[in-house]
Amino acid sequence: MNLKKYFYILLPVVLVLSPVLFFGQTFTNADFLYLVLPNLEFYRSSLVAGTSFFWNPNIVSGFPSFFTGGLFSPLNLLAFKFIPAITAYGWVIFVNLGLAGVFTALFLKELKLSTLAQIFGSLIFIFSQWFIAPDLSIVSTFPILPLIFLILLKSYNQSSEAKWTKTAIKILVGGLALGWMFLSAHYNWMMMVLVGAALFALVLGKKTLFSFIGMTVIGGLIGFIQLYPTIIYSNFAARGASALSFVEASVGAFTIWDLPKIYLPYLRLPFVGQAESLLYIGLIPLFFLVIGLAVKNKVARFMTWIFLGSLIIGIKYSPLYWLINKLPVISGFRGPSRWMFLGFFAASVLAAFGLDNYSKIGEWKKPWAKIFVWLGVTVLGLSLAVSFSINTFRSQLQSFLNTFFERNLLSQTSGLPIEHYYQVIDNALNQLVGMFSLSNPTYLFSLIVILLGVIAVYRINKQGDYSIKDKRNLVVLSALSFILIFSFFHPTLAKEAVTTIPETAELISQNPGQNLGKVISFLPGQSEWQKLTVPYGSDPLDSFNFNSTLLAPGTHLLYGLPGADGYENLMPRRQARLLALLGSDRATIGEKLSEADITPEEKAEIFSSRKYLLDLLGVRYITSAYPLSEEVFTKIGEVSSTKHNLPIFVYENKEAKPLVYFAKKVSLLPEDEDIAYQKVVQNDELDVTLLECETCAGLLPLKESEIEIEKLSDSNVQLLTENQDLGLLVFNQNNLPGWRAFIDKVEVPIYTVNSVFMGVVVPAGEHRVEFLYQFSNLFRIYSL
Repeated sequence: MNLKKYFYILLPVVLVLSPVLFFGQTFTNADFLYLVLPNLEFYRSSLVAGTSFFWNPNIVSGFPSFFTGGLFSPLNLLAFKFIPAITAYGWVIFVNLGLAGVFTALFLKELKLSTLAQIFGSLIFIFSQWFIAPDLSIVSTFPILPLIFLILLKSYNQSSEAKWTKTAIKILVGGLALGWMFLSAHYNWMMMVLVGAALFALVLGKKTLFSFIGMTVIGGLIGFIQLYPTIIYSNFAARGASALSFVEASVGAFTIWDLPKIYLPYLRLPFVGQAESLLYIGLIPLFFLVIGLAVKNKVARFMTWIFLGSLIIGIKYSPLYWLINKLPVISGFRGPSRWMFLGFFAASVLAAFGLDNYSKIGEWKKPWAKIFVWLGVTVLGLSLAVSFSINTFRSQLQSFLNTFFERNLLSQTSGLPIEHYYQVIDNALNQLVGMFSLSNPTYLFSLIVILLGVIAVYRINKQGDYSIKDKRNLVVLSALSFILIFSFFHPTLAKEAVTTIPETAELISQNPGQNLGKVISFLPGQSEWQKLTVPYGSDPLDSFNFNSTLLAPGTHLLYGLPGADGYENLMPRRQARLLALLGSDRATIGEKLSEADITPEEKAEIFSSRKYLLDLLGVRYITSAYPLSEEVFTKIGEVSSTKHNLPIFVYENKEAKPLVYFAKKVSLLPEDEDIAYQKVVQNDELDVTLLECETCAGLLPLKESEIEIEKLSDSNVQLLTENQDLGLLVFNQNNLPGWRAFIDKVEVPIYTVNSVFMGVVVPAGEHRVEFLYQFSNLFRIYSL
């Protein structure tokens, strides 16, 4: 076994990830900081304490944590139990990327390609996906795709006289690989792996297809504990398994603005949407990809169709995407350009074929070499011309844009001062100038890589062929290009900046009565944009400092504070609709106050007028970058955030409902989500609790009642209660599958209260009441 090639594959990955692996840095993308890391911190603390990680009471008023982020993955269980989450994350990313490279090399070896071609193709696949490399749930699919293709190809290449046990072993190994994927991977990428593998098996023949079906069955049985509960909870979410319209699903497609990124990957134009994939693999790999299109080989032809098909699917309003959007399961996912996950795997294989077969292609290669050389020279010339122009005429361009905005667009805004919009234009121009500045290493290295690629293609075209040494130099040059380009692609910040507890969290933690009160931040997204980004520009450290001080959705989990809001794509619809009314920009459905076309001051007035919703949701603390009415809320502190000393205000809402309480008055409703929502919105009487149970008669206004919390953990609450009359006991956690309730050890039904929470009817007298969440309850409640 040639182990050196794996060293050459892993070395560039290690170098590019070195800040995260060795130098105390961490990723700064929003999904990681505000969704993944907070959940992983809870996950790790549960593993270390030996408690259940299935229910997280501190996010969106209680939500299951196990079906996002691959928490059932054996690799994740091992890594996050013994290594701090923020450190383990980088290493688990590296392991997945490294395995993706190793399995791609083995697949290319099975195709009888040379060692250099194996290294070449593996690096192309790894770095073609660097756009989404910090996302663990997505990266978890990277090794599975080449591994399944490898197993299918081995099954196809297997002699027809081979013993059935060899086929069974391959099916078992493939099933284990798919099972691992089901336990750890993002569902969209998981589905693309299955589609790609199914098509490959179909092309290889009936025998291989049957083997793949067997693998899928085994994998599905292993992944059942992850897949089935996810389907259950998706039914309660706005962004669940329901089909998306073609327009909704087309978000993140390729547009004409993505074409320059083929050469300039850092070109991100202000106010222009980005695709959810990056059309960049470098000039040399792209050239050999085109050469590979002419290779006459069964697998190469299949990869050609996969590459072209994925590319066509990814284009905005693609007819092919319109067709697949009608298919079951696929219709529930968005992001056409995501299909380039398959497309770039095919591209890496084709480029490897092209590298090994360059001398055999004939006349096909000569015109393409000239095209690549002239395109490269043209891009170099145009980019330098743009750089010169925008630096020379910047002031005139800004003056023109300011005048155009004032005359044509100002009347359509929400009425902020004109200076705000001038600053937005100035920031956009600064961003554009910086992108085309030779002092910017991302731009300079992009030009250098293009120049080196042009020279390399020109030389091999002039020679007509290349030696082994030349071939090795091409691979080395490509690896060096990936290192130069992607070392700057994902900004990082020091781990200490993320782990430092902000003053607002300390202030709330020290306040009497905090331990049962929830936190919410007012207009976090708009606050960051208006208070920080517009006047001072975008800086990862300032951004996180501001959001963590504001306790923006997700960050509160890092500091052990319960929150009514959260960064959660599968947030329950019922909760999301109420949060939308309170200014949440993470709400997945509803009438979002954050998007209303009015000033922040007007939004603050509306927010204060909806105090009864905060009371109902148990929100005791509000953080805000905008002053709120001190006639409505009690101001308990003001702290500064970022190096710009931006003020963050902390308010207390003393009338917030506690975690558990007896309802004073009860109004009965049918079990209907829309009716309950309307009644909650219209009901500003705090003493009235809305119960979705038309048959629960006899609930009289309670005169006296007492509750003693005997035990309180993440997934178990035990209470001693005493009430004079038949009463409704409310538990302010989301009423979702998995919970059971007991009164004196006898199970009783759980009803939905105030549209979102749990409630049980408790007879008069003294009783022991228990709410218990267990993962196994999901399979008990929902039987097949």
